[in-house]
Amino acid sequence: APLMELGIDSLMTVELLALCKQDLDLVLYPREVLAHPTVAALSAYVARELVRVHRPAASVRSDPGLGPAELPGGAVTDLPKSPWQAPAPLEPLPTRRNPAMVFLLSAPRSGSTLLRVMLAGHPGLFCPPELHLLPFNTLEAQGAALGYSYLQEGLQRAVMELLQVNAEQAEALLSDWRQHQTTVPAVYDKLQQMAEGRLLVDKSPTYSLSLETLERAEQMFEGAKYIHLVRHPYAVIESFVHNRMYKIFDLEPEEPYRLAEQVWQACNQNIRTFANTLDADRHYTLRYEDLVVDPEPAMRGLCAFLDLPFDPAVLTPYEGRRMTDGVTAQSMAVDDPNFRQRSRIEAHLAKIWQGIQLPHRLSTTSQALATQFSYPLPQEQATASASPTPVLAEAVSLSPHYVPLGAMREEEILLRERPCCLCHWGPEEGPLVLCLHGILEHGAAWDGVAMALADQGYHVIAPDLRGHGRSAHAGSDGGYQLLDFLGDLDSLTATLGSLPVVLVGHSMGAVLGAILTSLRPERVQRLVLVEPVVPAPGPSLEPAAQLVAHLNALANSPQPTVMASVAAATQRLLALKPYLSQPLAGAMAQRLSQALEGGVVWRSDLRLQTRTTLSLSGGLLDRQGYGQILRGIQRPTTVIFGQSSQFNRPEDLAFLQENLPQADQVSLVGGHDLPLETPGGLARIISESRP
Repeated sequence: APLMELGIDSLMTVELLALCKQDLDLVLYPREVLAHPTVAALSAYVARELVRVHRPAASVRSDPGLGPAELPGGAVTDLPKSPWQAPAPLEPLPTRRNPAMVFLLSAPRSGSTLLRVMLAGHPGLFCPPELHLLPFNTLEAQGAALGYSYLQEGLQRAVMELLQVNAEQAEALLSDWRQHQTTVPAVYDKLQQMAEGRLLVDKSPTYSLSLETLERAEQMFEGAKYIHLVRHPYAVIESFVHNRMYKIFDLEPEEPYRLAEQVWQACNQNIRTFANTLDADRHYTLRYEDLVVDPEPAMRGLCAFLDLPFDPAVLTPYEGRRMTDGVTAQSMAVDDPNFRQRSRIEAHLAKIWQGIQLPHRLSTTSQALATQFSYPLPQEQATASASPTPVLAEAVSLSPHYVPLGAMREEEILLRERPCCLCHWGPEEGPLVLCLHGILEHGAAWDGVAMALADQGYHVIAPDLRGHGRSAHAGSDGGYQLLDFLGDLDSLTATLGSLPVVLVGHSMGAVLGAILTSLRPERVQRLVLVEPVVPAPGPSLEPAAQLVAHLNALANSPQPTVMASVAAATQRLLALKPYLSQPLAGAMAQRLSQALEGGVVWRSDLRLQTRTTLSLSGGLLDRQGYGQILRGIQRPTTVIFGQSSQFNRPEDLAFLQENLPQADQVSLVGGHDLPLETPGGLARIISESRP
């Protein structure tokens, strides 16, 4: 039976992924679960992925054309190369080179998907997803190298669009080309002919990892043009690590941030070196920051470079069909999978680098390259003699995201006759911010966000919701339905004073915050929803099956897992949340565990781990009803998504946009767990989201 019919919902999916990461050391994403909708299909897929992920690491070769990348402290290392980035010796080409086309070159995570989709709106251009053809002699060689990735689907998607055929028909044609040993120049030529006069654009970020690959373009094409898209190194490096782009090299690097820096440096240096061999009218450099802040002049300049008239459609990348989907409904998009989570060009992304603190300073080579693009580097430009305070120095060494600015204090209150732990930060007289955590989290998870807000004079309160953290469990006669949590929140906000609060909710906490804001608008000044969840489209189980599941859960009390020590609990947290620093994970483990004979156990109620006793709707609210609640919100609202989050499906995002049309939608570097992954950026948006 399909997993959806068995009762799996988006929250269960997140728990499943966390368990796979914890017990199998395998990172999966919700879309992979959706693509394998039965237990049999999913288990077979996981088994195959385990072999791929945990097989002995293949040796990697350095590219002598790139040279070593200088790292801090004088160490040097060669940039590893993916299997398809080692171009085979170029076979003799036909005397006639292919007609001119366009190559969009950049380092990975530089915004090339946005620019590709913008260009795709121009009627004079054909801009498919990543083709990944240039390093190969034949289509068969490309298939052999990319066979275990999504990357080969870009070409398939291009053929589907050009011939208006389905995925199976396009794959049949490509299979025929492979069998006939069709050369890569011939494949490009076929695409150009099918494009019927439109200029072909190839956007494949891996090309710039090898200068030798770039040089092949000049051998294959007559008068090709090249667009160099560059982005601030801080933003690229941070996004590279968060999105696990090192999988391109089939590596698990000990220092992923340094590898990410090498990739940014090598790609941009290779493009500049290559461009220096071309006539000035055949290469064009564009900064991502300029593109998103003021798109029209940037795109007018680009159209002029391509000898095309300006078309306003290039300014509306989220309108029309522009090949932003996969080859099937279940496929991941070959481009940036986060692109469809946004609905417009977001100018604030130009400044996102300003809130990023990397765990190391850029090498002198990277600094010099950044200077050539006029990028300020405040982290490197800070004077070496300025020694930070001991607390700040320790914090910087712990995590690239987390710089403590204050201290948390805890208070126990009675909430509907049950003890509830409240976490406090900042001055008591400051404007009040109430933060609500998600399922299986705790109030102190807001520590990084709260301390940044406290430094600005806010008073932040974050409760441990019932059954979580240091708050009391519901008891054998209590529950964890929506109304239980909502009743607690209603009681808490009634005691916080006469002034309305800034209400911030993450995941399940966002659902609670949205409902309370709709029902008790006088208590809320502003609403901030961080990675909000959405109820499933319909009931997960038939009523009888649902009741049986509840009765079975009540009859079989779950037993806690005993861990040897707080140190073991710390390691469990680090496995689940690798973005935590060791000391921060240790502090969280200490707070969230309690001792018993033989070790420690988590304090949270074990019933929270079984979805049978916690329903988002609790029988009161379905998807349609939740939409009605959202439409009733009359307070300024901001919705924040993680750029690398795979949590909400496209239909969930569309649901939120439809039912919260007045809300500002923004995104941050990070995944679903933004309060812990990007606390500084999240605090900045909360403080700036004023009525």
